[in-house]
Amino acid sequence: MKRILVTGGAGFVGSHVCKALAREGFLPIVYDDLSTGFTWAVKWGPLFKGSLEDKERLKQVLQETNPIGVMHFAARTDARKCQQEPFAYYQTNVGGTANLLEMVQCFEIPYLIFSSTCAVYGTPKETPIEESHPTNPINVYGETKLIGEKLVQLLPRTQSAVLRYFNAAGADPDGELGESHFPATHLIPILIDTALKKRDAFSFFGKDLPTQDGTPIRDYIHVSDLAEAHVKALKHLMNHQGNLTLNLGTGEGFSVQEIVKTFEAAFDCQLPLKVAPKAPADPPCLLAKSRAAQEILNWQPKHSSLKTLLETTWSWQTR
Repeated sequence: MKRILVTGGAGFVGSHVCKALAREGFLPIVYDDLSTGFTWAVKWGPLFKGSLEDKERLKQVLQETNPIGVMHFAARTDARKCQQEPFAYYQTNVGGTANLLEMVQCFEIPYLIFSSTCAVYGTPKETPIEESHPTNPINVYGETKLIGEKLVQLLPRTQSAVLRYFNAAGADPDGELGESHFPATHLIPILIDTALKKRDAFSFFGKDLPTQDGTPIRDYIHVSDLAEAHVKALKHLMNHQGNLTLNLGTGEGFSVQEIVKTFEAAFDCQLPLKVAPKAPADPPCLLAKSRAAQEILNWQPKHSSLKTLLETTWSWQTR
């Protein structure tokens, strides 16, 4: 069985990818410091506890497991919090990634999948955004991920796929996995917490953006669709020469206001709402052009309708 090291494999996206890897006959080996991940989410292979900053631990795990590929998810990802903790983001997302890639090079691991983000584009000049769009991040999170992409390009003997995904959402349709951030940091889990009275109100961070209703428009991609794309990217690298940089999204956007209204209608509730100060470094609209991923990987999002995103998240959080 081909072994794949999955950094951050106990987290939200990483755990879903581990399930997808196992389904396709791979053995996912999770490397995670469990700072935001959970042991219960590691179900399809062994767990090695360790941090990206610990090169000796990384070396030990790679020697013991001898993987043919690495999927790198371990990172700080809160695009709002990053502005208050910039050095921590650089330490993990840049320094930790550099440590990992040094070990990838040392062990001559042939395949690498790097989890990146649409935040590398910053405020887009046009939407939907193609992979050729200039990269100009406007927050620390996007900056650190772009540096990570550039570090990946320095690997001389490793084929790589950089996957820039948009807003990961939803939960495993089988009910085995889901997002478990406490407190919740993503839109749909926050709405559910508000409906369950775990929050006093839902806050719009400004309602004066240059969009139809003044709230940000985002491209939401179901986490199971993301997971499938990662496995397809790995298989592509194994069967073809060359590297990939691909967007993962649907190309369809929903504003925060639209999602709130759809949520209230779907679950027959009326949420307490308020408007907070506008978040800095928050582009009005981010939509993916994912034609390249669809064509190269033979991939199509299957679970990313707003209805499915809401229902699978609700099922997970109210289980």
